[in-house]
Amino acid sequence: MLTSEQSPAAIADFFLQRGAEGVVVKLGAEGAYLQTAHQTCTVPAAHVARIVDTVGAGDAFAVGFISALLEGQSAEQAVVRGNLIAAQTIQVASDSDGLPTRRQLDALESLTRQATDP
Repeated sequence: MLTSEQSPAAIADFFLQRGAEGVVVKLGAEGAYLQTAHQTCTVPAAHVARIVDTVGAGDAFAVGFISALLEGQSAEQAVVRGNLIAAQTIQVASDSDGLPTRRQLDALESLTRQATDP
């Protein structure tokens, strides 16, 4: 709405042209689109067994994304974590009950890596 653009790439371009170093556009069940000056990718959504309540999904994504960046992970890895934590959150009725503990997050990330490694 802020940009009057429709596609994730056009939305990202709008903000990149105004000085942003990177832009993430959440795509719901389709995952998230990441664009920086050096990288463009779409990160698939994490698997969700059943959606109970989507309230808090955006905050959960932000928690995952920012925490990964603060730990020195790449922007793409941060999007993966954001998607993963948001997926956990929408499977419960509360907006924060689905947030994983550190131990749970480590286990989820390990399973995700195993599933995506060749």
